[in-house]
Amino acid sequence: PSANERQPIRTGTLLSRTSGPKTNAQLVHFYSAVYMLNGVVMLSFIKDLRERGMDLDAAIREGALTRLRPVLMTALVASLGFVPMALNVGAGAEVQRPLASVVIGGIISSTILTLIVLPALYRLIHGREELHGMSNKEAVARV
Repeated sequence: PSANERQPIRTGTLLSRTSGPKTNAQLVHFYSAVYMLNGVVMLSFIKDLRERGMDLDAAIREGALTRLRPVLMTALVASLGFVPMALNVGAGAEVQRPLASVVIGGIISSTILTLIVLPALYRLIHGREELHGMSNKEAVARV
């Protein structure tokens, strides 16, 4: 492939400490899949808490703290599973090492996004609904 077809992603290369190029398709696939699964679980839990009548801030805090351990355990197990592949030096290492580094980086960044950014965005969006006078039931029904 020409240089225009396969551009290396600099952050992935820095994180993985390998020189192999990472394609955008690899990055998008692994980042989005893990982030979405963890995010859906957390948001559904926060929504359930809100349906039970819990205040917005309390539901976000409780949901994030309750889902903290499962999200971290999932990320840790998945990341550790790819460590042997990332450290491989034998046959096929030129394919396995970059792929493993992308997966590990994606899991780490998606975990941070799920635990920090997602609750903040939820608060920002649903805080506006409560500010405009919607009841808790109406705000939850819009989700």
